[in-house]
Amino acid sequence: MSLKTQWDAARVKHQQEALERKQSLSAQWQAARIKRRQEVLELKQSVAEFLEETRSQQQDVWQEENHKRAAYVSWLKEYVWGVTPTTNQGSAEDKTATTGRGSVGNTTSIPSKGSSRDTASTTDKRSVGNTTSTMGKGAADESTNITDQDSTSDSTSTTGQGSAHSKGVIQPPTLQSVLTFNGTSDYISVPDSESFYLSAYTVETWLKASGIPDEKWKGIIGKPGRNFNIWLHSAGFIHHRFHTTTAWNNGAPDTSNDSVTWDQWTHIAITNDGKTAKTYINGELAAEGELGEDLVADKSTLYIARSLDGSDSTYFKGQLTDIRIWNVARSADEIKQNVSHRLVGNEVGLIAYWPLDEGSGEVATDKTGNNHPGAIHGGVWTA
Repeated sequence: MSLKTQWDAARVKHQQEALERKQSLSAQWQAARIKRRQEVLELKQSVAEFLEETRSQQQDVWQEENHKRAAYVSWLKEYVWGVTPTTNQGSAEDKTATTGRGSVGNTTSIPSKGSSRDTASTTDKRSVGNTTSTMGKGAADESTNITDQDSTSDSTSTTGQGSAHSKGVIQPPTLQSVLTFNGTSDYISVPDSESFYLSAYTVETWLKASGIPDEKWKGIIGKPGRNFNIWLHSAGFIHHRFHTTTAWNNGAPDTSNDSVTWDQWTHIAITNDGKTAKTYINGELAAEGELGEDLVADKSTLYIARSLDGSDSTYFKGQLTDIRIWNVARSADEIKQNVSHRLVGNEVGLIAYWPLDEGSGEVATDKTGNNHPGAIHGGVWTA
């Protein structure tokens, strides 16, 4: 074999090896590129999950801290004042909901024109001086005489321009049967519906809490997103929440402590006409405040007797009956008129009505005919 032939053969072999090496490197580069893309995608997903988890945890922290802050402010007022003074003639400090992130019951000072927060003179050993939190212009609730077995109270004597609020004596509709919730796992869920996307509302219920709650907050009725929420606090006040364009956790001022008497039937009603939100206890106005923004409707399941944020927590222990939702803000007189009577179901503005008097079964029937059946999870029917 000549030298030229050997050189040509070596050159061909070298070119072949170079081509194979190039192809191998290209394949390795492509594999590494695909692997890097996959790693980047997994990293992005991991970061997104981390951020979502962090956001959720942060909201929980904000919510708990605001709970603690509200409780501390309430305790501090009681410690400093004992009983709220009744000689103030200007506006007093009313508990209101803030528009901060994740808050459930902060307290702020609300300016009013001539309104006062006066207290009742009472001989009840359990609570002294139920007060009304208002944002009106010089008008508060009229006092009522209490004659129930747990507490008695004379009509109030005030020096402000309004008068104080006391719990009146009314009875729930005749109870053929009632649903009892255990406070740990029993609740009712109602599928979402466009009829629950409300620009004005009234929500009513009778409740009988079994003793002092074991948690600060108990969900009564409402939708996650804070749509027409009724929360019960262990201090005995009602927390009325709603969602507006500027704050998902907006709300009316809280009612006074001991607005709800443990182990006794209490009627709760919240109203909102898009301008003013109000809370009624036993047919009497207990708190009111201005919105300032439009209401926002969220697409979410309606819950009864558990967390109104959708979490597996804050279950209500006690009994509920005669739950009503209206698409109008009913007046005090309209609320009082039927507070102790069962409805027919065809009343104007009534969009959902669960008497909870079935006595058996796992479905809470909507008596309006608007097809809002509630799925009963647990619970015990009591005659």
